[in-house]
Amino acid sequence: YLEEPCILAAGETLARLFPFTDLACAALLLSALGVVAAGSRGTPDLDQEDSACGAVAVTLLTPSPGCPRTERALREVAWMVLPTHACISPNVPMANYGDDKKFLYAGDVACAAGGGLIVDWDVLSKRQQNQLESLLQGSAVRDSVAVWSQRHRGDRVSKGSPLDTLVISMACQEDELFEDSAAPTESRRVKMMLQRHIVHAARANSEAPATLSEEGMAMIRKYFMLARTAATGSPATTFTTLRTIVRTAISSAVFHKRWAAVPYPDCALAIALADQSLHSRGGCAVLGCWGRNTPPTLEEALQQAEAVCTREYLQPF
Repeated sequence: YLEEPCILAAGETLARLFPFTDLACAALLLSALGVVAAGSRGTPDLDQEDSACGAVAVTLLTPSPGCPRTERALREVAWMVLPTHACISPNVPMANYGDDKKFLYAGDVACAAGGGLIVDWDVLSKRQQNQLESLLQGSAVRDSVAVWSQRHRGDRVSKGSPLDTLVISMACQEDELFEDSAAPTESRRVKMMLQRHIVHAARANSEAPATLSEEGMAMIRKYFMLARTAATGSPATTFTTLRTIVRTAISSAVFHKRWAAVPYPDCALAIALADQSLHSRGGCAVLGCWGRNTPPTLEEALQQAEAVCTREYLQPF
């Protein structure tokens, strides 16, 4: 994977360096590539959902509120794969902003433009959360900033994260201490490999924008209908979620320098990420691999996503 990495190998490489699952690492990589590719093409046309590559937000569920090692790991991943990033600090005196509290974090978001914004929702007050959420709702911000956040897995994530956010469980436990899991030379080697590949992939996509193949669109539509059937009434199965799946699949195609997202691994990966997000929000997931004590590997999740979405009928789990 050193010269032309695939998303599976890249996710497994980051998972060996950080306390995240390979599925979470793949989500972070595609989120980073989405914002870099969108920046290289300019403002995407949101009316053409199946042809726009844009930023996708990722929320990691932590074993305890305000987990500092998760924020540290996210910062190191951002250092590896993003051109710039900023962190939201809870130590902002809101009283100093008077009636202009809507601009509380405007400077941090502006600094993160074209890169990533790292947020720990658990350490922010309710008022700070509301101000930041209202600021991130603008379409220009959503397409120019990759929001990477963490939230305690015991919270009601369905009410705390926008529907276009991928909610992924992370691997580390409460008794694990995050340390430098790789030597500086290893971190620099992975950083150079991933950054070079992301820049080249984004440049190639700016010349020939990736789209969604007919087979891939059929696979995604089938999953979306299965998800709406399995999670009847869940707000997480909206067309906003569908756009997120499409964007994730196209980002995977861009990562592999393809002109169109194919069913495997592009659409299968997007479906696996969306399904774990649906499961994390408390919904009835389509795939039957998220309730196990041992989380599935990235390849196992992709294989099951492809198998389920190519069957004629949904088999209940």
